[in-house]
Amino acid sequence: MAYLMLDFGSNPCSYPLIKLEENEKSILTNSNSTRPQLQGYFSNYGDDFFVVKNSFFNKKTEIPDVHRYDFDFFEGTVVQKRAALGNLLTFTQRKKKHNEEFIHIDKPLNNPANRNTLQNTILVILESPHISEYDENFNPLTLANGTTGDKFFNNFESHILSKLQSCLNLSNGTYSICFINPVPFQTSLNFIHKTSMEQDKTASVIRNKVWKAIYPYCERDFVSRIHLYQPIAIFNMCTGGLNKGVVEVDSLKHWVKLTIDANINCNIKFHAYHPSGIRGRNLSSPDLCVQW
Repeated sequence: MAYLMLDFGSNPCSYPLIKLEENEKSILTNSNSTRPQLQGYFSNYGDDFFVVKNSFFNKKTEIPDVHRYDFDFFEGTVVQKRAALGNLLTFTQRKKKHNEEFIHIDKPLNNPANRNTLQNTILVILESPHISEYDENFNPLTLANGTTGDKFFNNFESHILSKLQSCLNLSNGTYSICFINPVPFQTSLNFIHKTSMEQDKTASVIRNKVWKAIYPYCERDFVSRIHLYQPIAIFNMCTGGLNKGVVEVDSLKHWVKLTIDANINCNIKFHAYHPSGIRGRNLSSPDLCVQW
């Protein structure tokens, strides 16, 4: 039997301890724990006990929520879309290196001045940062970076706007699109083991276990942040857990749903596929985004 301890929280006696199956253990066993970038983040005590240290889960590695876009709506039509910082010309001409994707157009919402500029907030909930949200030395960049951000931008009107128009009866005005992670730390542990979740589903299992172990410590702050943004609509795009329009019990999306239902008063709420998960799907399918 192998275990993974997460040095998370203020009480060492209550640090999350995760039981690992053999295939999960092998991913961590095969990680090169001696490489310089991992020093201070991860320890491997033989092949049966692993520790992700507190330095992996602190303010220096936290990815803040962001205000990314505004759009102006007039008489049933989006007349202008623009980045929160700069304009769409700046956005579409950005360099394609992953560490230069969206960081120059976002307004971090841990800055009160940026929160004050929000108008009619549409809140997009993901789950936790992954690879593209950090540089090669694990320095934070921005939320929904890389492919996730590209997919959202490319499919906004078909995947999001049409749903808003059908049930929200959008009035003329400006609307802000913001992204939030319930857990603002890298629960995939990709920086440690470097295993792709697309190529090895075991990496996704590890991500889900770590996320569920940490989420109870983050839930209260997650709710507080949502209250700060006062959303008029919420899109739960937490990864996975949506099968033919039905949220799967005990999925990450389901955990977020339970929190929202118990703590947030927002009449317009949707479950939707993660932006990266709509690749190859029929974008006109009603199952891609369902109201709850």
